[in-house]
Amino acid sequence: MRTVRLSIALLLLASPGWTDGFELSFDSLPSAQGMSYSTTQQMEGEAEVGEPDGWSVDGTTLAMNTLGTAASTVTYTLDDVSSVVNPAEPFRLSLRARVLAVEDVATLDVHAIPVRPPLLADAATEEFMGGFGLRADQVFLYSGPVDPDGWRYEGFGSWTVLDVDNTEFHTYVMVFRPADKEADFYIDGAHQVSLPMMAILPSWPADSKDRFRLGESLFFSNAQAEITQYSIAQGAGIPSVIEGSSWGQIKADPR
Repeated sequence: MRTVRLSIALLLLASPGWTDGFELSFDSLPSAQGMSYSTTQQMEGEAEVGEPDGWSVDGTTLAMNTLGTAASTVTYTLDDVSSVVNPAEPFRLSLRARVLAVEDVATLDVHAIPVRPPLLADAATEEFMGGFGLRADQVFLYSGPVDPDGWRYEGFGSWTVLDVDNTEFHTYVMVFRPADKEADFYIDGAHQVSLPMMAILPSWPADSKDRFRLGESLFFSNAQAEITQYSIAQGAGIPSVIEGSSWGQIKADPR
């Protein structure tokens, strides 16, 4: 926990509830580490994808394999953002992963988007949302129009798409800057793009905000993927790959 110097008067006040972030380990499934698992089927009567059916760990890697399953979601959620970071200050979401295969399984898409990313990592506070998704050859970033206050809105109708070979391991980092209403996206320490964050609308259901999410959270595509790092941390420092690392350990860059 961080050390804070406070006056005697301030000691009487309640301290913030956030911690020093969250980092996934790979000796157990995320559901044993405080994340909740959920699966939803697109069509009634389709078989559910249980956690051990879609996910596995081997000590260094979290593997996802939903190839051959029905159009469904297999998602991990970490609730209560403010218990992990202070959402009013910059924080970053980091993922090291690769996508080995993609299988598009559904044609119904209310937004008329021809393809969707099967591996997603995102964050949603009470005020804003942002994140990214991976296919084998593309990175998708939440995008959409900007309102006069600087927020994006109804952002699921469009994406900013980057052409990247995601069959190789990369470290993907999104830095959220709440005061600026922007998010910066990096791949292997190199800045790719900055985008306005998407505002949370009053009409959104409660379970669509105040959470971090990892997994296949869209119905349209299945995938085989491997994750070797997933973390959430306070601050805007960008993790960079350690030279000579065999599977993508990261270190903090003090920028």
